[in-house]
Amino acid sequence: EEEEEEEESSSGNKKDRLRKVVSVNLRQHEGVASDYPYCITPRQITVPQWGSATVHVSFTPLTLSEMVSKTECVGFALGFMSLDSKMACGVPGKLARAQGFELEPLRLDLHACVNPALLTVEMEEEDGVVVFRAIAGDLIPKEPHKTVAQESLSTRSLQLKNHTETPLYFRLLVPPPFSVLSPAPQSGPRSSPHDRNEARLLLLRPQQNMQVRVAFHSSLSLLTYQRQAEEQLPAVVQLLHTDAGERRLQFFQHLTVEYSNETAQLIPLCAQLSVPTLQLSCHSLDFGTCYVGQTHVREVILSNRGGSNSYWTALMEASESCCAFSVSPGSGVLEARGHPVSTSRAALQISFTASADVEYSSTATVHGMLGEQPVALAVRGRGSYDEKYESSLSAV
Repeated sequence: EEEEEEEESSSGNKKDRLRKVVSVNLRQHEGVASDYPYCITPRQITVPQWGSATVHVSFTPLTLSEMVSKTECVGFALGFMSLDSKMACGVPGKLARAQGFELEPLRLDLHACVNPALLTVEMEEEDGVVVFRAIAGDLIPKEPHKTVAQESLSTRSLQLKNHTETPLYFRLLVPPPFSVLSPAPQSGPRSSPHDRNEARLLLLRPQQNMQVRVAFHSSLSLLTYQRQAEEQLPAVVQLLHTDAGERRLQFFQHLTVEYSNETAQLIPLCAQLSVPTLQLSCHSLDFGTCYVGQTHVREVILSNRGGSNSYWTALMEASESCCAFSVSPGSGVLEARGHPVSTSRAALQISFTASADVEYSSTATVHGMLGEQPVALAVRGRGSYDEKYESSLSAV
């Protein structure tokens, strides 16, 4: 009996030593704890019995790495309830549970959308591309025709409107041969580095608009593209040919609206530069056999099939035979195609005078001041002392 009593007392002591001291409640982890882009304050509150409390939820928009139409931000907040207060647990007729760990946490779903900072662009074109139309002939003044200007400007205007609810800071960037003429970035004293950086940006407040003038710069350097092979042209340059024989240089670029959050909006630009296109009514001319000392004249038509005036010069190549041939007039102006035919065409008088009983040949080349493709006329003839050719003069 004494042994049984000792065993009972020892088992009782073990139960006292194994008495529950700590309770652990495990719950499956949900989501990723973060204070961005949502933040809730205060993090811990006391809600009175049958009362209420206020929490503040803030949302900080994300910085978008690329221009997208809309970005959704979905999250949730969990509120874990506890009744650690002994006084709260013992209020008669009120809450009677000791703890709230076994309850599901209070869940607050959070949802927000981030729309990129976009300006509304209004222009005359309906396809969303700002189109410039320039003429190479504008580089040469009407009088005199001997000089070429460094550049000629073609300008277009467009409207930028801010339909958002926040002020937008941005800069306008465009590569050559385009440029932004207006507006210029605002200036003024700024206190902080952030303010000084914004001073170099343009500001468009909500529900306001801004007029932007963009220019296309025509120059002789651009006209060199018309004589290059298509595979050698830059990706932003194309040489267009029409069924009527007109040639145009087409340039593509983008006006970039770069916002202060490093996102960008692209506005397509397209410029078509009309260039002159010279054409001869024939490519060779044979005077046949002519009596020595007599002058024979043939006529060749030089025409301009391009959309720009052509300022041309005709030269006979330097050779032993060049003295036998001449071309008149030696220079002139052909207006663009679309004007009266008489002003876009000219008659070249090719003369041949043999000085000996030999064969003559040469080439007359017509060059333009605007880099147009030259056109050549091969001429040939033979001199003879035979008087039978003298009578043929009146028939030539």
